[in-house]
Amino acid sequence: MTNEEYVKRLGQLYEKVLSLRDDDNYVINQPQMDKLIEVLNFFLDAAQKCNGKVEPVKLTPRAEHGGVTATFLVFDIYGEDIQKYCKVMSYTSAITIDATEDGICMSVTVPEVFVPIEK
Repeated sequence: MTNEEYVKRLGQLYEKVLSLRDDDNYVINQPQMDKLIEVLNFFLDAAQKCNGKVEPVKLTPRAEHGGVTATFLVFDIYGEDIQKYCKVMSYTSAITIDATEDGICMSVTVPEVFVPIEK
Protein backbone atom coordinates (compact mmCIF):
# COMPACT_ATOMS: atom_id res chain seq x y z
CA MET A 1 0.00 0.00 0.00
CA THR A 2 1.38 3.42 -0.95
CA ASN A 3 1.45 6.36 1.46
CA GLU A 4 -1.36 8.01 -0.48
CA GLU A 5 -3.52 4.89 -0.31
CA TYR A 6 -2.82 4.55 3.40
CA VAL A 7 -3.81 8.17 4.12
CA LYS A 8 -6.94 7.82 1.98
CA ARG A 9 -7.93 4.67 3.85
CA LEU A 10 -7.26 6.31 7.21
CA GLY A 11 -9.47 9.25 6.20
CA GLN A 12 -12.26 6.88 5.20
CA LEU A 13 -12.04 5.08 8.54
CA TYR A 14 -12.10 8.40 10.41
CA GLU A 15 -15.23 9.47 8.52
CA LYS A 16 -16.87 6.15 9.36
CA VAL A 17 -16.10 6.57 13.07
CA LEU A 18 -17.51 10.12 13.01
CA SER A 19 -20.69 8.91 11.34
CA LEU A 20 -21.27 6.56 14.29
CA ARG A 21 -21.16 9.47 16.75
CA ASP A 22 -24.04 11.80 17.63
CA ASP A 23 -23.50 15.54 18.17
CA ASP A 24 -25.98 15.45 21.06
CA ASN A 25 -23.52 13.33 23.06
CA TYR A 26 -20.96 16.17 23.24
CA VAL A 27 -20.78 19.43 25.19
CA ILE A 28 -18.62 22.51 24.86
CA ASN A 29 -15.34 22.41 26.76
CA GLN A 30 -15.37 26.11 27.61
CA PRO A 31 -11.63 26.61 28.32
CA GLN A 32 -10.76 25.12 24.93
CA MET A 33 -13.57 27.02 23.19
CA ASP A 34 -12.14 30.23 24.66
CA LYS A 35 -8.75 29.32 23.18
CA LEU A 36 -10.32 28.64 19.79
CA ILE A 37 -12.00 32.06 19.89
CA GLU A 38 -8.68 33.70 20.78
CA VAL A 39 -6.98 31.90 17.86
CA LEU A 40 -9.79 32.97 15.54
CA ASN A 41 -9.57 36.59 16.69
CA PHE A 42 -5.81 36.58 16.12
CA PHE A 43 -6.26 35.40 12.53
CA LEU A 44 -9.12 37.83 11.89
CA ASP A 45 -6.90 40.71 13.06
CA ALA A 46 -3.96 39.41 11.01
CA ALA A 47 -6.18 39.04 7.94
CA GLN A 48 -7.30 42.66 8.29
CA LYS A 49 -3.71 43.91 8.66
CA CYS A 50 -2.23 41.68 5.95
CA ASN A 51 -5.11 41.74 3.46
CA GLY A 52 -5.84 38.07 4.14
CA LYS A 53 -8.96 35.98 4.40
CA VAL A 54 -10.24 33.69 7.17
CA GLU A 55 -12.45 30.77 6.16
CA PRO A 56 -15.78 30.40 7.99
CA VAL A 57 -15.33 28.20 11.06
CA LYS A 58 -17.45 25.06 11.00
CA LEU A 59 -17.81 23.34 14.35
CA THR A 60 -19.05 19.76 14.61
CA PRO A 61 -19.31 18.54 18.20
CA ARG A 62 -18.72 14.86 17.31
CA ALA A 63 -15.38 15.82 15.70
CA GLU A 64 -14.35 17.21 19.12
CA HIS A 65 -11.72 19.60 17.71
CA GLY A 66 -12.08 23.08 16.20
CA GLY A 67 -9.97 24.74 13.57
CA VAL A 68 -9.16 27.96 11.78
CA THR A 69 -7.92 28.32 8.20
CA ALA A 70 -6.61 31.59 6.79
CA THR A 71 -4.96 32.60 3.53
CA PHE A 72 -2.54 35.45 2.99
CA LEU A 73 -0.58 36.83 0.07
CA VAL A 74 2.09 37.67 2.67
CA PHE A 75 1.82 36.82 6.37
CA ASP A 76 3.69 39.75 7.89
CA ILE A 77 3.64 40.08 11.66
CA TYR A 78 5.99 42.04 13.87
CA GLY A 79 6.31 43.55 17.34
CA GLU A 80 3.65 42.50 19.82
CA ASP A 81 1.89 40.42 17.13
CA ILE A 82 4.77 37.92 17.23
CA GLN A 83 4.15 37.32 20.93
CA LYS A 84 0.41 36.98 20.30
CA TYR A 85 1.12 34.51 17.47
CA CYS A 86 3.33 32.38 19.73
CA LYS A 87 0.69 32.43 22.45
CA VAL A 88 -2.20 31.32 20.24
CA MET A 89 -0.06 28.70 18.51
CA SER A 90 0.61 27.18 21.94
CA TYR A 91 -3.14 26.43 22.09
CA THR A 92 -3.03 24.27 18.97
CA SER A 93 -2.33 20.59 18.45
CA ALA A 94 -1.65 20.86 14.71
CA ILE A 95 -0.40 23.59 12.38
CA THR A 96 -0.05 23.48 8.62
CA ILE A 97 1.47 26.17 6.44
CA ASP A 98 1.12 25.51 2.72
CA ALA A 99 2.24 27.46 -0.32
CA THR A 100 -0.57 28.23 -2.76
CA GLU A 101 -0.76 30.00 -6.09
CA ASP A 102 -2.12 33.02 -4.22
CA GLY A 103 0.30 33.08 -1.25
CA ILE A 104 0.10 30.89 1.81
CA CYS A 105 -2.62 28.96 3.60
CA MET A 106 -2.37 28.44 7.35
CA SER A 107 -4.57 25.97 9.20
CA VAL A 108 -4.56 25.23 12.91
CA THR A 109 -6.44 22.80 15.13
CA VAL A 110 -7.49 23.45 18.72
CA PRO A 111 -8.11 20.13 20.49
CA GLU A 112 -11.04 19.11 22.68
CA VAL A 113 -13.30 22.07 21.95
CA PHE A 114 -16.12 19.57 22.53
CA VAL A 115 -15.96 16.63 24.92
CA PRO A 116 -18.22 13.61 25.41
CA ILE A 117 -20.97 14.02 27.97
CA GLU A 118 -20.06 12.07 31.07
CA LYS A 119 -22.73 9.50 31.84
